[in-house]
Amino acid sequence: MRGALLIAWREYKQYVFSRGFLLLLFIAPIGLMSMAFMLNVIQKSIPVKHFVVVDKTNTYSETIKDYFDDLYDRQVISAWDQYLTIYSNPSTLQQASVDKAFLPATVTTQRIIDFKKAGGIRGAQNSLSSYLRANIPDFEVPARRYIMEASPIGIAPTGTIDEAIDLLRPYLLEGDKNARKDTAPLFAALFIPADFDSVIAGGENAQYWSRNLLDTELQDHFERALDRALQQNKAAAFGLDEGAYQSILSSIASIEVFRPDRATEDAALNIQDRIETALPAAMTYFLFVLIFSIGSLLLTNTIEERSNKIVEMLLSSVTANQLMLGKLIGIGAVGLTIPVVGLTIGVAASLTVFSGNEIVQQVVQSVLYSPLVWVYLFYFLCGYVIFAMIYLAIGAISNSIQDAQTFLGPVTLVVMAPLPLMFLVFQDPNGLAASILTWIPIYTPYAVMLRAASDPPLWEIIGATVFMLVFGGFFVMFMGRIFRRGLLNDSPPNIKGILKLATREKP
Repeated sequence: MRGALLIAWREYKQYVFSRGFLLLLFIAPIGLMSMAFMLNVIQKSIPVKHFVVVDKTNTYSETIKDYFDDLYDRQVISAWDQYLTIYSNPSTLQQASVDKAFLPATVTTQRIIDFKKAGGIRGAQNSLSSYLRANIPDFEVPARRYIMEASPIGIAPTGTIDEAIDLLRPYLLEGDKNARKDTAPLFAALFIPADFDSVIAGGENAQYWSRNLLDTELQDHFERALDRALQQNKAAAFGLDEGAYQSILSSIASIEVFRPDRATEDAALNIQDRIETALPAAMTYFLFVLIFSIGSLLLTNTIEERSNKIVEMLLSSVTANQLMLGKLIGIGAVGLTIPVVGLTIGVAASLTVFSGNEIVQQVVQSVLYSPLVWVYLFYFLCGYVIFAMIYLAIGAISNSIQDAQTFLGPVTLVVMAPLPLMFLVFQDPNGLAASILTWIPIYTPYAVMLRAASDPPLWEIIGATVFMLVFGGFFVMFMGRIFRRGLLNDSPPNIKGILKLATREKP
């Protein structure tokens, strides 16, 4: 065992204390912060979409304007809710003696009305300033994403739709062809004919013209706005006034989620429960990433040592089994170093910079103190050993990366095969797809990690785990023989030769 540990330390030291790896540890946090910054910049730099509505009915343009005003109000209030959630203590907020419209909740039509009556964003900031943490950035009111403009001069209200389209076409073109030389070009135009009506009524269709037909978001908003206008007209035809119709629209069901496996007083789903629900998917994704990153290290490391005759020197001091075990431990530790460093930085930040943020604290508690973490760690290690042995065996029988490529294709397909089913397992952890994957030994770690938080049948998990361990034992023995007996081979074997390496008693 001492020889294996010496090899493990050699492998670990060779990578972790290299300049490149130390630079990566330094750059990784900076890269994450830069990525977050760039995403924020990109989000803010999304161009505003300017549009016009040519309404030959003189009925719908005002409704469309109200729709986009309402959409912007929802955008502002949602941003305010997010700001409060991040920079305040949610439990303290619920006890705050302020207008309830200022507190995070579903953004309904009635809440928008109450929010504005209570003073809008300025009133919310004044009311809740004492509940926010110190030294936080000021709230930034989001910019409008859509601006409805007046129709260009020259479009006669009495003209036909075709005439209006011909007049507006130059305003919708790109670059020098655009008629709006000194202002932002129009993103789209909506033309509503005089006999426009719903599909059921058999009216003429509205026409959506845009220079970017791949971005259908604005088109979807137009459809919703026109749907609302048609519904409002239908409500008026049945004798409902505007106030009654808006009251109907603001009627939204509120559902609180509970867990049946807890006492009634503790059954309500909280933020920590949601975090723990997402944890299996995060751990499974991390296993995928680790397999590919560490697999590449194991493969290239073994091939380099084999081609440079270093392996002969190592085998003069340790056995092939010790070399194999040392590589598994050492390279595995290399792969775990970056997430461990990242987790350490995250915990340190939660204790200092984010010490007052309740959500961050719950994330840390879920990651560090959940009993399921040990379950994930066990299956994580099982999955790592199974797939790492494949890469070690390929490296032991390959003289170059080109030789290894012939085996990597099928291996990659095997590793990636369960990906299409992972979403089904996450969505229905006790369904047929989950059960099938659970009983396939090489995919048992993935399946159980995704199912662990959903109380799967205990007999199934125990049975599949025992089967995985038995299979894993034989699999490691099989791949171990290929590794030990292929290290000193001069040329890469074919499939028949690989089977001989794995089955014969002596090299």
